[in-house]
Amino acid sequence: KQWYQRRVAITAGIEDHMYQEIHKLSRVFEIDWLKGSCISWLRRRINSATETADKTFTLNESWYIFIKWENKDMLNELKSCLLVQDNSAFISEYMSDVDRLEEGQIDLMLTLGGSNSDLFLQTIMQNLTGQRKLQDKIKYLLQNMNLAFCSERNEELYHHVFEDVSSLPEISVADMQFSLKLMSDTSRLVTSRRERKKTKSLLIYDSCTKTNEIIKGISEDCFTTMFLVVEK
Repeated sequence: KQWYQRRVAITAGIEDHMYQEIHKLSRVFEIDWLKGSCISWLRRRINSATETADKTFTLNESWYIFIKWENKDMLNELKSCLLVQDNSAFISEYMSDVDRLEEGQIDLMLTLGGSNSDLFLQTIMQNLTGQRKLQDKIKYLLQNMNLAFCSERNEELYHHVFEDVSSLPEISVADMQFSLKLMSDTSRLVTSRRERKKTKSLLIYDSCTKTNEIIKGISEDCFTTMFLVVEK
């Protein structure tokens, strides 16, 4: 009983700044009870994370567990908890320096941001401020965003982003070509979507017209039949 109380006291006394080291010790020395307690402690933090600071801490620790021990369980739990929340402030702060993030973290931010395309366009603009070249992580973000959706939602902001990219003082020829290709591909995709919507609308209109003609024909036939029956 005393040993159990001692375990509880140890895990209850864990603070944010010491969590990673305690968890690391439990893994290195294979202390199963401590390992389980550390996971339970982080799970409680994840389930109560509503503020940006708490979300940042739990994500960093969950990401560390994933990278260090190739265990994605806590990361998946965190994702499930955050997907039902408004993460705008958290994403904006977490991506304030995209260069320090790994590609997997950027992918996670895109998932958590969902359809909030303006948020990511604004994030890119903030990261471009003061830069002379196009960063690799910004290129990765641009490649993995739904730019066609961004353009349809806020065309002005979308064009502003690419104006900022092209205005970088030391942008390379390769990066300029990269930027132009993205814009060209996006324009082509948006045009294709509009054409499909237009065709679909015409098909629906044509179908409705034919349906009305059929109904009208049936009505006239029924009326004629009724007239003949009455006449007999």
